[in-house]
Amino acid sequence: MYKFISFLMSVVLFNFLVLLTCLGVVSANEDYEPTADLNIELARTETRENLKYLLGVVLKKASSLQEAHGDFSPYGAALFKDGSVKYVWYAKPGQAVKEPAKSIPLIRGALQSQVLSGKIVGSAVIYKYQNYEQGVLQLNVELEYQTGLALAYASEMKIDANNEITWGQNKQVNFEPRVFVLQGQAQNKLVKEKAEEK
Repeated sequence: MYKFISFLMSVVLFNFLVLLTCLGVVSANEDYEPTADLNIELARTETRENLKYLLGVVLKKASSLQEAHGDFSPYGAALFKDGSVKYVWYAKPGQAVKEPAKSIPLIRGALQSQVLSGKIVGSAVIYKYQNYEQGVLQLNVELEYQTGLALAYASEMKIDANNEITWGQNKQVNFEPRVFVLQGQAQNKLVKEKAEEK
C-alpha cells in the first residue's frame, strides 16, 4: 500500500511538472512577438540610399543635357530592381516643349505604368522652374520609392556661358506620392487635377 501511495504521488508530481512545462511554453508563446521579415530601420536606410543614388544620377543627367543642348524639357527616370536607371522622355533631348507643365502628368503616367507592372522600385520626375519672385532658376526633382516615401528636391541652378551648371542652395520636402499610388487613388487624383484646371 505504501508503494502504491508513493507511486501515485510520483505520478501526480510528474503530471504536475508536465503541466507546469506546458504552461511555461504557453506563456512563453504569449510573450512571443513575431518579427517582421524586413527590419524597418534597414528598409528606411535602403529607401533613403536608393533615392540618394537616383538623385545623383538625375542631377548628372541634367548637367550633361544642359551642357550638350543648352536646355532640356521635363523628363522622368525609373530605378529598376537591378539598380539600372532608364529615362522617360516627352521630347527628345535637345528639343523644347512649348508648355512643359503639361508634359509632367504624362511623364508621371508613363512611370506609373512601370510601377503597376512591378518593374521599378523608384522614380524621379525632373523639370526646371523659374521663380520670378526671387529671379532664380531651379531644378525640381520629385523622387518616389516603392515604400511610399516621396521627396521633392529643389536646387538653384546657375548656368554660365558654357552651359555648365553650378548648383546653389537646395531644399528637400516630403510630399504626397503621385507615381507610386494605387490605381483607384491615381484615378481620383486625375479627376481632381482636371477639375482644378477648369
